Amino acid sequence: MKDAHLLEGGLYISVSFFLNLIMLTLLALYLLPVVPEQVSTPINLFLKEVPTETPPVAHKIIKGSSKAATGNPSKVQPKKEVSVLAEIEAKLRNQNPSPVSNVSEKTQVVSTSVGNITASLSGGVPHLTGGNRGVVYLPPFPKLSSEELPSTMQVKIWIDSSGRVVKVQILRRSGVPHIDRRIVEFVYGIKFEKIDADVVQTGLLTFHFRGD
Repeated sequence: MKDAHLLEGGLYISVSFFLNLIMLTLLALYLLPVVPEQVSTPINLFLKEVPTETPPVAHKIIKGSSKAATGNPSKVQPKKEVSVLAEIEAKLRNQNPSPVSNVSEKTQVVSTSVGNITASLSGGVPHLTGGNRGVVYLPPFPKLSSEELPSTMQVKIWIDSSGRVVKVQILRRSGVPHIDRRIVEFVYGIKFEKIDADVVQTGLLTFHFRGD
């Protein structure tokens, strides 16, 4: 008899628990507002447009003018008298030049840095501005898209004497991994001018993005 009462009490408690659970679930679904799911639209990315600047007109300076910039007449320096002995020594030096004076070749010093370069957009076409080494080939800029506007990206590049980019190191990431990969692939395709010196130059290349 006691077992029957215990079984009946256990069933009653179980049924009450499940009924209360169902009622609470229905009440929660009725009271809580339904939040619509937001679908993010990807942003098409481009380089920032840089206006073309008109180079300043260089003013010619006429040498041998009798007046200075302030309009005051220039002072005529008196000619120095050349002695006969000095003329004879000059003629002897011209007839027997020293081996050092015949050396016309000058050692060309090439910098190991090409400076800071900025990738910009001018007329819908990417351009590289800045730096002290010319660009002979620029590959097509990749089509980029992201759900958020990436940050400014900066890379360090190594260029060999033939103008080929042999190494790229990311110094500042854009925040979007697949954009970082596409930019690195683009940089490896850039071709710079050749140089005669057997030296590897380095430089900094910066990318500024805008959304559309």
